[in-house]
Amino acid sequence: ATIVPINVDLNKLFEAKLTYGFDPLKEAIEGLLRNQELHNKMIQDLVEEQKENSLTKNQNKDLLEKLNSQNDKIENLENNLKDHEDRIKQLEDKSDDHENRIKELEEKLENNKTHYDYSQTVVNNGKQRPVGEELENELKHLLSRVDNTEKNLEKLLKKKSDFNSTVPTSETIDNDDEEDTRESLENQLQLIKTRLSRVEDSNNELKNTIKNSSDEKEDGDESVDKSYADEVDKNIQELRQKIKEIEEKLKKLRESNRPSKMISSSDTKGSDYTNVIIDLSERVEALEQSNEKTIERVDDHNERIEKLEKETDSNKDKIMNNKNDINELKDTIVDKVDADLFDSEISYLKELLNQIGSSSGEKIEIPQLPPPKAGLSTKDANKLKELAAKVPELERLINDILERLGRAENNIENHDKNIKGHDKSIEEIWAELAKKANTNDLKDLFDRLNQLENDLEKLVEYMNNNDKGKPTALPTMGKSDDKRLKNLEEKVEDLRNHCNQSLRDIEKTLEALNSELKGTNKDVSDLKNDLLKLMQKINKLEHKVNALADQKQNSDTPVAVQTGADADKLEDLRKQLNELRNDYRNFKNEVLNQFNNVNNELDRKANLEDLENLKKLLKNKLEDLEKALNKTKNDLKRALRILNDKIARGAEASQPKEDRDDAMFSKKPLQGVSCASCDKNVVNLQGLPADFYNWKKLPQSKDRIPMMGQGFSRMLQSISNEYLAPSHSPVKTSYNGFKEDSVASGRSNLKRRPGSGSGGANMQVDDIETEAASKMLPSINQGKN
Repeated sequence: ATIVPINVDLNKLFEAKLTYGFDPLKEAIEGLLRNQELHNKMIQDLVEEQKENSLTKNQNKDLLEKLNSQNDKIENLENNLKDHEDRIKQLEDKSDDHENRIKELEEKLENNKTHYDYSQTVVNNGKQRPVGEELENELKHLLSRVDNTEKNLEKLLKKKSDFNSTVPTSETIDNDDEEDTRESLENQLQLIKTRLSRVEDSNNELKNTIKNSSDEKEDGDESVDKSYADEVDKNIQELRQKIKEIEEKLKKLRESNRPSKMISSSDTKGSDYTNVIIDLSERVEALEQSNEKTIERVDDHNERIEKLEKETDSNKDKIMNNKNDINELKDTIVDKVDADLFDSEISYLKELLNQIGSSSGEKIEIPQLPPPKAGLSTKDANKLKELAAKVPELERLINDILERLGRAENNIENHDKNIKGHDKSIEEIWAELAKKANTNDLKDLFDRLNQLENDLEKLVEYMNNNDKGKPTALPTMGKSDDKRLKNLEEKVEDLRNHCNQSLRDIEKTLEALNSELKGTNKDVSDLKNDLLKLMQKINKLEHKVNALADQKQNSDTPVAVQTGADADKLEDLRKQLNELRNDYRNFKNEVLNQFNNVNNELDRKANLEDLENLKKLLKNKLEDLEKALNKTKNDLKRALRILNDKIARGAEASQPKEDRDDAMFSKKPLQGVSCASCDKNVVNLQGLPADFYNWKKLPQSKDRIPMMGQGFSRMLQSISNEYLAPSHSPVKTSYNGFKEDSVASGRSNLKRRPGSGSGGANMQVDDIETEAASKMLPSINQGKN
């Protein structure tokens, strides 16, 4: 984009002839508008380039920093996850060991149940009575204790499984494991005590029955077995001892909050029941210790997980950006060449190198590569599927863009219609201007004015010649001059009004054109943005299609991929794309041509400043013409008035003179017949009565001179000429010189003939001149105003 020079001299827009040509104005305005649009485009391009450069630089820096930091954090997270996985595996192994041990304990308990069947009976009045029910109940309670331990282990396993999802706290573990186990043991001991007391009571009853039966049957042959009751007593005593030991251990646990191993009894004479209790206690202690270790490890894990959560919370945005970058890298990796091609090429090169190294001057045979497999790779197939999935979206976008293009075309057509309407209005304005006055009319006006001036000069010459006593023929003067002047004045006023109206109409049309051009610029900018987006997407598709075509050429095999779209559809889409490109190019060229035409038309339009200057220039010209016309009109009226006066004076001078002198008498005659203006006696007078006037008071300009009486013309000699025609008057006509000459000639005549009989006539002529001068003063003042 380059600046277009304006080939118009603004100082020579309007010449002195006033041709009213708007072509220079139009060219100047169009040049200014074109330059303004170019400046705006250049500024917008520079701003967009700066924004893109700054954004790309900042994005590259931020991405590099984020990638480096996120890579480090990902490595740390991977290491931590590996540590957690190892620890979880250890816990799982330990839990499996605990489960195996619990199963072994359950099997032993079942075996003990089978071995220890205390359902022995004692003969009591010929009936059998069960004796070992309480012991079975005690075994059941022991089994419930084992079940509680299993439940605790299940809780630990659940917490271990939920370790990755939720973070357990040390308080819940302590409350659920240590305190529960301790309370369960205490409850079980209390139950065992109650059961032992019941067993003792039942055992005492059994002893009494045995004694009674022995006393009754001493004389008989049958013998009573007392060994079972003795064994029960021994077992009860051993159980009491074990209960005491367990209570001591529980006390230690309460004091130290840590379990201690139960010392196995050295009594080898105890029953299997006591051995089972000892084994269970050992297992419980081992479980409690492992539970404590797991709690400590879980606490450590909790601390680490809290730290990791804080770090992840602070770096969520970075992690998301890294994920997006990784996804983009994955997408770009998909576009890369498969490893199969590289492997085949590398194997080919290896064979060539082996042949070169092994051969000594022999011809090297080029190994024949196996023909490539038919079809495309999975990556290419996936790409084609993605492209086929994107085709309907592109069709939808293309339809939207076509609709927008239709709307834009409609808008452009409307703007063209508006522009044509404005062109018609401009043509009408030009036609109206053509009807107005042109240079020929002004020339006619100037010719008529020159003719009037010539007529006036002739009249002045005629008057001068008459004053000098050289009678000449009177020049012909018609009444058509006044009519012509009036017609010219009307034409000038009409021309001024029409010029003002045309200037207003031109200003309105220019404002409407500017508003419409702004609207078209907005619509065109929106279309440009949409078309740019579409072209970017089409270019991306072209690159992808070209890449696939290159792969196809390299593989020399037809592309056979099941993408869900037929080949005909793809060909139709390609044809549509090509048609769309051609339509876009044609539309672009049409739009550019239209814009160039609009710019060319705007270059020919007039600027507002130029129109204002034209308006001022026309106003000045019209004012000058009006002043000149007023001046010539006033001069003409003045000259005509003087001419009429001189004609009247000439007619009076040509009349025959009477013998008698005419004089005016005042109301107060002096000495009977003497005149009021002189001391001498007047003979043969024809007097006319007149009002008395005080001669000490000089007359004003508005007073009529004949009222002043005879001899007043001499008094006017003492008055300066500035009184009649002031020096500050801007109007200077040819009549002033004529008046001075006439006054001087009148004075000379008076000096030559002071006492002649024609002195009254000369005095009367001078009085008429002064009267004409007094009549001219108001009209001169009006001309000034």
